[in-house]
Amino acid sequence: IAAGLMEHALHQKRLAKIPIRILVNGTRGKTSVSKILVAALNQNGVRTVGRTTGSEASMIMPDGTIVPIQRRSYARITEMLPFVRRCSEENLACIVVECMALGAENQHVFSDVLLKPTHIAITNSYVDHMVEIGATEEETVWTLSRCLHRGSEVFCAEDAYAGYCEQAGSTFHRVVVRDYESGKIES
Repeated sequence: IAAGLMEHALHQKRLAKIPIRILVNGTRGKTSVSKILVAALNQNGVRTVGRTTGSEASMIMPDGTIVPIQRRSYARITEMLPFVRRCSEENLACIVVECMALGAENQHVFSDVLLKPTHIAITNSYVDHMVEIGATEEETVWTLSRCLHRGSEVFCAEDAYAGYCEQAGSTFHRVVVRDYESGKIES
């Protein structure tokens, strides 16, 4: 127990060394959005490292180099501990992390304990991973909303998160999406 408490305290100190921590969540598009954010931030002088998950987990370094993450076993959310340790030593302004948590409890722990995001981008809430996330859009939104962290700025095109943001103490920003073929503006 003592070792766990010490590791938690060290992890929180390491997180505090990284002023901007962006969590990218949703059911589809997380990897692409994470890569775009890392490239855009670095291009604009914000020294950033990214982390993507899935079958090809990797780190995206400030120079654009992709470093594969070697796993000894199955993926687990505690992979954030060595990632944050490494990033806290790099004098970064920002990290962009693709959410790897599926279930509601893991969403909460990933966000509130392991990352404490200052910003959250939710790509979408399509029904996917039905067993872990939910069989309906409402269940999916509820599960994904467990990642909301007090004080974070949340960017999403779906109004369904506004009430959850208020409950969590986050600030909701509705992103406007334009369909360029039709010229139609959507939520």
